[in-house]
Amino acid sequence: MDQSFVSQLNAYFRGEGRPPLNSERMTGGTPFEEVQTILNQLDDPWQEDEDESLLHSLADDNLVDEEDIPNIMELRDVLAAELDDDRTPRMEFRVALRSASPEVREGLAWLLAYRPNTVTATSMISHGVDVERFNMMVFFGMPRATAEYIQSSSRAGRSHPGLVFNILHPIRERDLSHYHFFEKYHQFLDRLVEPVSVNRWAKNSVKRTQPGLFMSLLLNHYMYTDDGEMMYFGDRAEEFLSTVDDVDIENLLVDMYGGSEVPPEFSDDVRQLTRSAISEVQLSDRQWTSERLPGPPMRSLRDVDAQLPIDPEWKYKDILSTYNNR
Repeated sequence: MDQSFVSQLNAYFRGEGRPPLNSERMTGGTPFEEVQTILNQLDDPWQEDEDESLLHSLADDNLVDEEDIPNIMELRDVLAAELDDDRTPRMEFRVALRSASPEVREGLAWLLAYRPNTVTATSMISHGVDVERFNMMVFFGMPRATAEYIQSSSRAGRSHPGLVFNILHPIRERDLSHYHFFEKYHQFLDRLVEPVSVNRWAKNSVKRTQPGLFMSLLLNHYMYTDDGEMMYFGDRAEEFLSTVDDVDIENLLVDMYGGSEVPPEFSDDVRQLTRSAISEVQLSDRQWTSERLPGPPMRSLRDVDAQLPIDPEWKYKDILSTYNNR
């Protein structure tokens, strides 16, 4: 995409006597510090050090005279003050502009035109990028997910009306479908958002998350606030739970899920699972508290369902054993 700007658009602009696009690149591989610097510069373009450095670059390209840089910066400061939202509008810039030499006025025009004005980015721009000055966006092909399309297109026009262009690929079947049903697609855009695999109030999510929250309540709350010692041992947790009201533990776990925001059926499941966990801890004789729970705590997002054991056939077992013992 960057090459397209350089070889096509910028060549066209130069042929028309206009300054080229000054493009910044933002991809998943761009360091965070560089992304933050780009966003800060785009959000607040009136940074004196950046403008002065840009003017020296323009002087190296013989677009402005090195001797005119102080005068250009002075005129630039008047314009910056004129555009301040907290200041009453005045006519100082127009007066200063008329009194400036043609070289200084042209130098200011080059400075404003050569500031970063274009961002070429992947889908990483769709989240967490809130720059009010973004007013136009161009899609080169439709994103795969409707949610990603909505998120990305909402980067333009944050505070003022924005313009979004969709350049569809003429060969891709998916892009052709979007072209033929463009109006209908946007008419039902919100309904076409793909459902997520797990959401906050998913039916079985409490069954997978309750054991982990129950253990965190014992180890990170009661173990320090109520002098419960080494409750990761089953017998210590059993002894402590016999001294605590079960309803208090149920209420704390419901609060951990959101308190009053928790749907009644969800809250009932939390309480039932908590009672079952307390009962199992008190009845089981296993060494570790986590092993006494009806279900194990989640250790990764792969634990959303029961693990499927995969064992090699007998004729491959020796090969895998050899690799494991290397």
